[in-house]
Amino acid sequence: PEVRLHPSQESYDRLGIAAWPMLSAGSSFEAEIQMRRKDGGLVWVRAFARAIDPQQADAGTIWLIEDVTERRLNEEALRRTRHEMEAVMENASVGILFTRDRRLTRYNRRFAELFGFRADEGVGMAGRELYPSQAAYDELGRRATPLLSVGQPFKTELTMRRQDGSTFWAQLIGYVVDPGDPSQGTIWVIDDRSAQRRGEEALE
Repeated sequence: PEVRLHPSQESYDRLGIAAWPMLSAGSSFEAEIQMRRKDGGLVWVRAFARAIDPQQADAGTIWLIEDVTERRLNEEALRRTRHEMEAVMENASVGILFTRDRRLTRYNRRFAELFGFRADEGVGMAGRELYPSQAAYDELGRRATPLLSVGQPFKTELTMRRQDGSTFWAQLIGYVVDPGDPSQGTIWVIDDRSAQRRGEEALE
């Protein structure tokens, strides 16, 4: 009869193999497993078990079952969303940078290419290093902070600095990670506009 509560004989056997050593030793057992409802549908549950008599586990056990299906589904949806976002970020044609406390915390492949970083060697670096001068960095902060601090996006075009010291013209768009708490950091989207800039200057 117990097997009917489980998706298969194999899953029932695996549960027994995992739980029995602990129960027979007088310890409790806890795990998240799938079980089968009367209608045949599967649910995720948190199962907690103890032997009725810790000295004689084969005399019977007590199981407490909590339905955690909704939480598991939400976690799985979150994992899928994260994987999708990772794919978008890594294949984006623009640089994407996360910063916090004025330091680089994470970036995508295109950002590394734009600024001449190898892999994640720039993580932890001060944001100031991406700009040609302290004055340029301070000016950006003066313009961007009032908008970002109230959850508004900031957009501009300016000169940025690669790791080899060369510069390029970039479009920079900034957002706060959490509009309700700007201290959580910012996201910056950087697009190399050097070719467009040269074209505009030639026309002028």
